[in-house]
Amino acid sequence: MRKTLTILLLAALVLAAMSAMHSFTADGQFATTPMAAVGYAHILALKNDGTVWAWGSNTYGRLGDGTTTDSLSPVQLAGLSGITAVAAGDAHSAALKNDGTVWTWGYNGSGQLGDDLCLERPLPEQIKKLTDVTAIAAGFYHTVALKSDGTLWAWGANLYGQLGVGDTEDRTVPTQVQGLTDVAVVAAGHYHTLAIKTDGTLWAWGYNKDGELGDGTTTNQTAPVQVKGLSDVVAVAGGLFHTAAMKNDGTVWTWGLNIATQPKQMAEITDAVAISAGRYNTVILREDGTIWQTSGTGNIRAVASGDRQNVAIEHNGNVWTWNDSGYPTLIDLVLGEAPPPTATPTLTELTTGTTDSPTPTQTAAPTPTATFPALRLGDANCDGRVNIEDILLVRDVIFGIAPLTPQGRINIKLTETDAVRIDAIVFIRDVIFGGT
Repeated sequence: MRKTLTILLLAALVLAAMSAMHSFTADGQFATTPMAAVGYAHILALKNDGTVWAWGSNTYGRLGDGTTTDSLSPVQLAGLSGITAVAAGDAHSAALKNDGTVWTWGYNGSGQLGDDLCLERPLPEQIKKLTDVTAIAAGFYHTVALKSDGTLWAWGANLYGQLGVGDTEDRTVPTQVQGLTDVAVVAAGHYHTLAIKTDGTLWAWGYNKDGELGDGTTTNQTAPVQVKGLSDVVAVAGGLFHTAAMKNDGTVWTWGLNIATQPKQMAEITDAVAISAGRYNTVILREDGTIWQTSGTGNIRAVASGDRQNVAIEHNGNVWTWNDSGYPTLIDLVLGEAPPPTATPTLTELTTGTTDSPTPTQTAAPTPTATFPALRLGDANCDGRVNIEDILLVRDVIFGIAPLTPQGRINIKLTETDAVRIDAIVFIRDVIFGGT
């Protein structure tokens, strides 16, 4: 029994560390384990050199390249190095560095970036006062971090209790999850959160209307509850309304929407080595390198799933993606030793009658820059409500009493579509000039 418990403990700890596994090559170069993370409409890829690449929708700056321009091909995030893990939510992203710090960017309407504001950011910034982190996970609008002492910290949206802090109030800074220690693995579904303890037990909290917490009920939970009838768990993944877990014997168990409110074993799967959960699907990587639940390729080393997309990484570093019902497509990015392919400049004739094409010269890409708002109405409460202090600050800035920050400008946001309401402008005018 003691030997079995030791094996379980080591297995859980090794799997937890896999998301932050890194080393150095013989010549002193940083090296990490490649991985991918899938959001609602974007994908993050971590190469073995610790660089991060992203592609897809770039609304709210979720790609982290300093712009809001969508990209159909992978773009590298400038300024991020030494990364050991990445996570993707609906429209926000997070990265864990080898020094234990966490960096976030993208949408921030619920405080999921952890910077005590609600301003979206198109470039990564470090979360202050959060250190010694060994693993991260991202839900739709919330983020979770596992620290080296086995405690969990969460921030962002909390409508269903997915932060595990005992209430349903959003948090804009990392807040410790209640009553949970000795955590080895963390994962996040869309609106629920999951944790494996070092004893192999699984705990869950948040949205539970379809039984995705596995506690036998359909009641939302604001603090961790133990998943019933499941032990020896070494991996877990959360989807939109369902959850999947893998035991140390290679079996896979699922529960939630259209399944059950307690774990049920998937038939004929006894050799799973990794799992991921998408919107409604579960992806399983088996010992022989094949992917199940959709057509796939062999020789796979890791899988990841998001809202509607899935990613698989081969041992040679090739990256494949597919949606819930489609077939895998090879992406023009290699996460292993080989560098990503570079485009060859097209030679064009500049002058009519010229027989020789001009010698191409490559222009260095500009360093990404971003304009950060100095003030956005509603920042204080993250829900778009306007405080009188905000308006007075606008007045003071306009009349030179309070200076703008060097990076910013005033950006009034009163709707989710970034539209400025004319009645809000009139109201501000009247406050400034004494009409209200």
